[in-house]
Amino acid sequence: MNYLDHAINLLDGLTAFAKAVGASPQRVANWRTRGVPRDEAPKIEIATNGEVTCEQLCPGVRWVRDDQGIHYVVTCDTKIGDSEAA
Repeated sequence: MNYLDHAINLLDGLTAFAKAVGASPQRVANWRTRGVPRDEAPKIEIATNGEVTCEQLCPGVRWVRDDQGIHYVVTCDTKIGDSEAA
């Protein structure tokens, strides 16, 4: 079982899960094939009381938790001054 399915089971099924995270059941079903969008992962972590985490749902994303919630960090690989255009 993957982490999304585990979260769905924790919340008693697809319909209840979808309602808890503010998405339609069809949209949640789509996440099973395409993956959970990083904007949705914090809602799932909160709805499951941390039993399924953002890191489990979106492992390639750097997550930060603070007093304002759960956020992902966007990084850029390009350094200042590395532009090809001069």
